[in-house]
Amino acid sequence: MDQWISRWFASSMTATITHLENARRLMQVPTAVFGQAAGMAALPFLARLAAEGRRDELGRVLGVALRGVLEVTVAAGAWLAVLAGPVVLLVFGWGRNTLESVEATATLLVAFSLGIPCWGVQGVAVRGFYARQDTFTPMLVSSLAVGLSLPLYWLLVRLYGAFGLALATSLGMGLTVAATLLALRYRGVAVYWGDLLAPFVRSLVAALFAGGAAWGSAALL
Repeated sequence: MDQWISRWFASSMTATITHLENARRLMQVPTAVFGQAAGMAALPFLARLAAEGRRDELGRVLGVALRGVLEVTVAAGAWLAVLAGPVVLLVFGWGRNTLESVEATATLLVAFSLGIPCWGVQGVAVRGFYARQDTFTPMLVSSLAVGLSLPLYWLLVRLYGAFGLALATSLGMGLTVAATLLALRYRGVAVYWGDLLAPFVRSLVAALFAGGAAWGSAALL
């Protein structure tokens, strides 16, 4: 849905859809490697706990998986944001792509990278529903979150153009994650925000230092 909405808003911007799609593909690599893979690995354990009615332990195991993914994806997002230019140049800097096209894609990738932790967490959080054979609730929650995000897309695209669209994707995913975790608690799977805050802060501080070092090294090179 986010991809469709972004295309609709970008339809009047020359070459913007291509830049958005290329940046989105690169953003989805760490999302799939860490978020989706961790979610698939955790699902059998979560399903067994759900079948045995052990909700407290299900919440604990889900929390452990969420913390691990959050720590890794914060670092991955920082790395991709800092080195967006070289990464885009390596992957798309050939053929008919111009330097201007590479720079435009890299700028969008920075905004997309800010949402990588949210995409990673969402890939694991929905498994809390799937483990209980519930696919409707996460679909409903995500759809409502996207609907509530539409004014944000409208505002940011008018303020910042294509960069605003990519930023709206990241912010909208943050809203989706928050809604998903709240829905999990409502359905009896307790995932405490406090358990996620500490690893997030630790990872963010480490990513800021590492990102600063990477940015300085790239600038010198």
